[in-house]
Amino acid sequence: MSKIVLPATASRDGSAVSREPLTRAMLIVIFTAALCNFQAGLNLTIMNVAFPDLQRSWPDASRASLSWVLSVYTITTAAVLIPAGVVADRIGHRRIALIGLATFVIGSSTAAMSPNVSVLIAGRVVQAIGGAMLGPAAVALLLDAVPASRRTFAMSIWSAVGSVATASGPSLGAWLVDVGGWRWAFWTGVPFGILAWILGFRTFEERRVAERKFPDPWSSGLLLVGIGSLTLALVQVRTWGWTSPSTLVAFATSATTLTALALRSLRIETPLIDPALLRFSGVRYAVTGAVLYGAGFFALFFGAIQFLSFVWGYGTMQAGLLFVATPASMVVLSPIAGRLAERLGLGLMLVIAGVFTIAGACTMAFALGAERNVAPWVIGMTLFGVGGAFAWPALFGLVAEGLPTSLFAQAMGVQQAFQRMAGALGVAATITLTDAWRPGDGVGDYVHLWYLVGAAGIAALFIGARSWQQARSRPTYFA
Repeated sequence: MSKIVLPATASRDGSAVSREPLTRAMLIVIFTAALCNFQAGLNLTIMNVAFPDLQRSWPDASRASLSWVLSVYTITTAAVLIPAGVVADRIGHRRIALIGLATFVIGSSTAAMSPNVSVLIAGRVVQAIGGAMLGPAAVALLLDAVPASRRTFAMSIWSAVGSVATASGPSLGAWLVDVGGWRWAFWTGVPFGILAWILGFRTFEERRVAERKFPDPWSSGLLLVGIGSLTLALVQVRTWGWTSPSTLVAFATSATTLTALALRSLRIETPLIDPALLRFSGVRYAVTGAVLYGAGFFALFFGAIQFLSFVWGYGTMQAGLLFVATPASMVVLSPIAGRLAERLGLGLMLVIAGVFTIAGACTMAFALGAERNVAPWVIGMTLFGVGGAFAWPALFGLVAEGLPTSLFAQAMGVQQAFQRMAGALGVAATITLTDAWRPGDGVGDYVHLWYLVGAAGIAALFIGARSWQQARSRPTYFA
């Protein structure tokens, strides 16, 4: 089998190490897993700009019912990701990944052909379940397939592709809606899903672990209710309000069920989430970063489009084009970020991401006004893209640091679930911070959006600095 040999590099403490070569089969697995992540990431944001077109398709449908087309995907994936990761660890990563891909394609096709809003929402639920099954299993297969010394590089590529897909959602969605309507946004998932399934069927290899006991079913129910209620409250806060009875009941339900889950996990033999996960500092840093940095990152996608539309008066297509600077810079820097992750370490990558994100936020906050000024906008969005290109590979790399292979899918399910909740939190925070804005206010309360993104950059900087300090006294690669 042919091998592609990459040059030696240095460890995080500066000592020289050699990297094992990546075979062609390994590269195909990395590509396939990245393609799976592209699918999941794109569907987080691609429909955000399609709401007006949905209203034109079904003028008799209420805004509340149509909003579920957008929110049900986030709620379902957040609730299902962790159980899907646990089940994948128990019955096989390859099996769950292939079932997830097939489910995703079925859901995408159903949504694209839906004759009414109810079928469209049902298709989104099926699509979300498939994406949730796919994510943790695919990355576990990737981590199993490559040598331990190359997992930083592989995770950087995987996470970078997903981040680029998420960042490209508004721009690609705007173009698809303008050219062919909202249904095209769903049809895009079908050919890529079929291609990923064929590649996965041929290249994914199952590596079974000794422990095959299924987790406690009551814990699964508690987690689904807890995560689902929390995400529901965050997603629906724009409609319900922070102090409405519905929001308060959802938060209370989430707090109660998640507390019960934590207590039960400490007492039973087969908990859904292994408490041992929290013993790994990489998991703690990654989850904290996913929430704090992710909230600002996803707030940017929601708030920036609103800023362009409301403050500067651009149409959907124009706003989507002005958003291109972020995904474009991520595309250019993703390969570089993957190699730098091996050389500099994940913590230092996160520090760099924080610096660029803060710089972008300062550019937006101090250079943008009520009048259109494209130059500082492009500079700021490019800086945000650079920050994202460095941040997400670091955050997803940290979550697997030091973990045994038997916990890979579970840990990635936890990480991705918190990432989805961070997205909902970012949207909710943006709505709250800009709720008082009215036409004629100029930038007004939208300056708070840039402050929020800047705060996310500060969080990334501090988490990265702490992780980097610890990494200098640890072995270079994953256990």
